[in-house]
Amino acid sequence: MTRLVAFAAVVAVVIVVAVQSPRWWPAVAQLLGITTSEIAEQVPGDGWNVPLPDATVPENVPTVEEASQAIHAAWEKAQQGDILPVDVPGLDGILDSLQPQSTSRTPDYDRDLFGTSWFDVDGNLCDTRNDVLQRDMRDTRLAADQCKVMSGVLDDPYTGRVISFVRGEQSSQAVQIDHIIPLSYAWKHGAWSWDDSARLAFANDPANLLAVDGPTNNGKGDKGPARWMPPNESYRCVYATKFVTVAATYELQISEDDRQSLAATIASCS
Repeated sequence: MTRLVAFAAVVAVVIVVAVQSPRWWPAVAQLLGITTSEIAEQVPGDGWNVPLPDATVPENVPTVEEASQAIHAAWEKAQQGDILPVDVPGLDGILDSLQPQSTSRTPDYDRDLFGTSWFDVDGNLCDTRNDVLQRDMRDTRLAADQCKVMSGVLDDPYTGRVISFVRGEQSSQAVQIDHIIPLSYAWKHGAWSWDDSARLAFANDPANLLAVDGPTNNGKGDKGPARWMPPNESYRCVYATKFVTVAATYELQISEDDRQSLAATIASCS
């Protein structure tokens, strides 16, 4: 009897831990030999502040296989340049499938946790910043190493302006590389739990990077779509598509305000 009482006490403690920290559910379920839904059934209604997933899936949400295929195809296209909602079948459904932002407190953000800035992740002996400048600008002139962009012309997607770029200590800031999903935003929406290699890859992923007007990028900061969209309205459909594609690829969470903003933008892209 004593052993039975002790085992029951352990089970009770484990369930309480699972209730307080949903990220432990899979491990707890495996330990107890039950499903996570069975754990959830033990949770009293009062005081429960983490909403359980709705068992009813909206009709427009694609299956896991459909979403995976669409997201991967969109991600590959986004690495090469602009991408529109029509290029991603079921984009609105993919947006709906993104998990809501957790209300749990996250560790403090530190840029260094995303690794060396503009790391040469693809091994082409050219850093990510120059890779993106070459991809997004025209009439570029390269240094002798065939990597550094010394000058070029940017048709800025965020403002619609034409910017002449000349490499220099001050002049280089006229064109900056924007993370469409800012690093600190990603951190707060799930990246805090990634390992170092995943964060390094995200920080240097061409699908999430764009050469843009420097001052406009500074004004954006780490704002999400509900608080900031490109001043150039004609580019907002591309911006929203890239945002959703990257968020889905990396399984980032999203706030409800940002979800609604992206949904409204996508709906207008007919």
